[in-house]
Amino acid sequence: VIGAAWALTFTFALVAFAWKRPRFDPDNPTRPLPNAVTAFVDSPITRGIAAALALAFTGWALLAGLSGPQDQGNALLGVFYVLLWVGLVALSLLIGPVWRVISPVRTVYVLLQRFTPDPRYSYPESWGYRPAAVGLLAFVWLELASPNPAALSWVKAWLLVYTVVLLVGAWLCGQRWFDRADPFAVYSMAVSRLSPFRRDSQTKKIAIGNPFDHLLSLPVRPGVVAVLAVLLGSTAFDSFSSSTTWRNAADGLARGIHGVPVSVSLCALRTAGLLFFAAVVATTFSLAARATGGVDREKRRTLPGELAHSLIPIVVGYIFAHYLSYLVERGQQALFALADPLGRHW
Repeated sequence: VIGAAWALTFTFALVAFAWKRPRFDPDNPTRPLPNAVTAFVDSPITRGIAAALALAFTGWALLAGLSGPQDQGNALLGVFYVLLWVGLVALSLLIGPVWRVISPVRTVYVLLQRFTPDPRYSYPESWGYRPAAVGLLAFVWLELASPNPAALSWVKAWLLVYTVVLLVGAWLCGQRWFDRADPFAVYSMAVSRLSPFRRDSQTKKIAIGNPFDHLLSLPVRPGVVAVLAVLLGSTAFDSFSSSTTWRNAADGLARGIHGVPVSVSLCALRTAGLLFFAAVVATTFSLAARATGGVDREKRRTLPGELAHSLIPIVVGYIFAHYLSYLVERGQQALFALADPLGRHW
């Protein structure tokens, strides 16, 4: 605790006295990679192979979920909670917004698109990333607040609803629905703003640059603060809900509610706690941003969205601090389970 206090003190002192002007700019020069790298990344063959491999991997995981042992050793659980939720952060941080290429639901939509009519509506810009924020909240609720997160039936139901919502939305609004409403696509896009790889703003080629310069390119759309608040608040709640204080208080309150099953009471308490943590992040950040002086009222209203990119390093740092060992240990277990998806000792 003393070490953490000194670290915070020196950090804020350094920022206050040594950093008096902006240093990061998305227009700062980058180091372009060879043309062959851009050609490889943009090649339809490369993208097609990546999408096909991701679709095959998804089919393998679903085979395990539907036909494998229906217990906590099922491979689908590890793929869903570990490789997807945490692994996607590592992959997006390393090479960029990969989910837009490997999303199995988007791949299915592209394959079906030739048989479907053109989208009937345009995506409402006023919605922004709000549908994605709802989707992310649904995921973290399933993981942290539902009555039984390890129940395969709950995970399969979540994936079914997720697939139907994305396909119906894309049928109505086109592929922009995936970019705005798919929680994993928006998650991957936000994290990728801290990747050293990006497209040069002038040449459109793949280049290497300061990740903090890239942060400022985060699109400012309605719901962007909500997305980051859910990511940061849910990770904080995951830490807090593991504490003895929370467990004792929640168990005592749940047992004190007569006429309601304890599992239902605990689910309600965890849901309230999860919403509270996300709301605290969104509210305090928005109030702090709007407290900035020297701007008019109209500009102050837009500041939370324009400063939302500053939360991304905190989100990424917190996720890795909290889930890195989980990814390394449980990720290996998930791969081992995938090698024997049907539980036949392959």
